[in-house]
Parts: sequence; structure tokens; C-alpha cells
Amino acid sequence: MTVEVTDCSDMSPEKENETQTEFSVFSDADHAGDEKTRSSTSGMVSINSYATITWWSRLQHSVAISSTEAEYVATREALMSFLGSVALQRVD
Repeated sequence: MTVEVTDCSDMSPEKENETQTEFSVFSDADHAGDEKTRSSTSGMVSINSYATITWWSRLQHSVAISSTEAEYVATREALMSFLGSVALQRVD
């Protein structure tokens, strides 16, 4: 599942001669990949233009019933992480 956020100039720090900033957020999940706990693994990367802002890979806190649920959990976690990093950029 891929979520792409574009035209976020109001979400990025102000820079001279920069009119538009493009963010991309990519997430993925491995359903029940942990053999001991059957937990799924979430992974994400957020990119500003061509620079990586944040990335991580970690076990999900709950056991997903389906691969679709694991993907939704990964997407939610990725968006929460992305929005948190954008909020930190806006701090003066």
C-alpha cells in the first residue's frame, strides 16, 4: 500500500525560492512473519523530494488476522510517523 502526499509547501520549513515540496510515504507489512509470536512486521520510509526523512521496520503490537489488516496497520503507523516528523519541522 502506498500513500503519496503532494503539494505540502505549507507543511515544510520555509526556504527561499522553494514553492513546492513533495513528500512520499511508502509502507509495507509482512503478515505473521515472526515465527514465535506470529506478529506482523511493519516498515516505512518517508521521502522529501529525493531525501529520506524517516525510515523504520518493527514488529506490530497486535497479531493481525489477515494480510490486509497488517497492511492497514502498517499504513496507519507510517502516516502517524510522517505527520509527527512534519509537525517537528514546523516547530520554531
